[in-house]
Amino acid sequence: MLGLRTMSKNKKIEIWLTGLTIVSFCAFVLGIVISTRKPLCIDSKMIDKINMGQDSVLYRCSIQKGVPLYGYLSEKGNTLASLVRAEKFLTTLSPFVSRLKINILPEEGWTYRLQNETLTLNRNLLESEGVPEKAIIKTWLRDLNPEYFYNDLLAEEVFSDLFLTMIQGQFKLEDPFEFAKTSSAKLSLKHQKWPTVMKTVSGYCHSEWKIAEHYQMCFNLNKNEGTVGNELMDLSLRPLLSSVWIGIYSRLNLKEKIELSKALTQIIKQLKLDKNFHFNALRSSPDEPMVGLFLSVQRLNRLWTNSYQQLQVPTYRHLMTIMASELEAKGFKQVMDVVEFDLVYSSDEILQKQSPRIRAMLELAQKNPNLRILLRDPEKAWFMPSLDPVSIKVIHEIKTQKMVLETCSKVDFTRVMDFSKETSRLLVIRTCDPQKPLNFQKFIFTGAEGFALQNKKISFVQFYFPSVMIKRQELTTAGDVFRFVGQRKIDSPSFQSLGWQHLEWSEQSQAFRPKGFVDAIELFRVFPQETSISNL
Repeated sequence: MLGLRTMSKNKKIEIWLTGLTIVSFCAFVLGIVISTRKPLCIDSKMIDKINMGQDSVLYRCSIQKGVPLYGYLSEKGNTLASLVRAEKFLTTLSPFVSRLKINILPEEGWTYRLQNETLTLNRNLLESEGVPEKAIIKTWLRDLNPEYFYNDLLAEEVFSDLFLTMIQGQFKLEDPFEFAKTSSAKLSLKHQKWPTVMKTVSGYCHSEWKIAEHYQMCFNLNKNEGTVGNELMDLSLRPLLSSVWIGIYSRLNLKEKIELSKALTQIIKQLKLDKNFHFNALRSSPDEPMVGLFLSVQRLNRLWTNSYQQLQVPTYRHLMTIMASELEAKGFKQVMDVVEFDLVYSSDEILQKQSPRIRAMLELAQKNPNLRILLRDPEKAWFMPSLDPVSIKVIHEIKTQKMVLETCSKVDFTRVMDFSKETSRLLVIRTCDPQKPLNFQKFIFTGAEGFALQNKKISFVQFYFPSVMIKRQELTTAGDVFRFVGQRKIDSPSFQSLGWQHLEWSEQSQAFRPKGFVDAIELFRVFPQETSISNL
């Protein structure tokens, strides 16, 4: 019995010792893990630290400074990795000089400020794709050429867009400000055509292409209407330039892309401010901002194309060919004589800022931001959605897909033919009431038929110039166009010259569609009072 008790006691001691050994071993292993654990840090050489308050600071790994394992920054591995990836790519081209400190404001908001090697931004901006990486790129650009990039905001934006594309493999930049209103918006490179420029402050802020430094300004604009800033005119060129430069890069093969990235690094170091032609020069002549903007596009393209040639890069000619193709696809010609639009609206009457016509074109431009719309009267022109007019003398020649002429006067065929060099289709509207509302929403997409459906109390005639010019000799003697079509005499010599067989009435659009061998006049509607005006 005593032996059994002794054995039981020994077994308990053995179990206790075994348990103690296991616990000691676990503690030993844990001690080794803790002692060898790499502190949470960012594997960066140029980011000094990321600060989000006393309890959440992330240092670069070389400092070997421990931080709490858990918290906001520990959850942002993908964001931090994208910053490091941007840094390492740029370092292969040229090392950083600056050490960047990042201060994250914990609340949601729109603060974004890159100043004195310190980036301050709200948490939601840190989480927006491409936005924090742009700060890394801008820091690198300023290291390479501080005088230039501290003074040329447009160039900094366009160059950083291009290098962001190189880092990501494709252009991915998010506009979190749009997220506050609808959904996250990725900046689109499509439909960025010349001359989609000269935005109002409101138009700029509602575009996804506003720069991060202006988020706070645009947020305040929703509360208080602001004034047009001088730099916004320059920045309105960014979508065009960035889409062209990125388009060039995307068309190169891998070897050419590597060659271009290295060449651009050397070019950036050599850039010098042209004090005789800075952006302020664009505003020295208020009547010619389009000329200045045109020169700005040329100047920025030449910044690196000329240097590219000087570096004797073998693919120079290939790159120049691609650039010419990209610019032409965007509607930008090498001379200012021709400017292309999707719609040109011409008024015979002098228009005032509060004119219903200006408001109608403004609304159309705001609903269709990718369309290039020009409104003009005998003295001025408006590049919608800008409400700041320029002299009509700025544009020497216009090309457009659709053109509207509004008049209260007689219009003969000779004057109609004067527009044949500008467009293939002309819609002539006769109104003598400048306050009468007009709707062009359907016209922009479906032409005269759409206009007729939305404006059933307006007289109009739609011309198709390739056919008009065939019969120009016969039509020059036809007199006023509204009186001509209003008579609807199929057997008259002028109608016979057009080969009209009959007029088809559309109950839906309340307009006549001529049917014949020549489609010079595609659709028309004339009220009796308009033919009486023609007799004046």
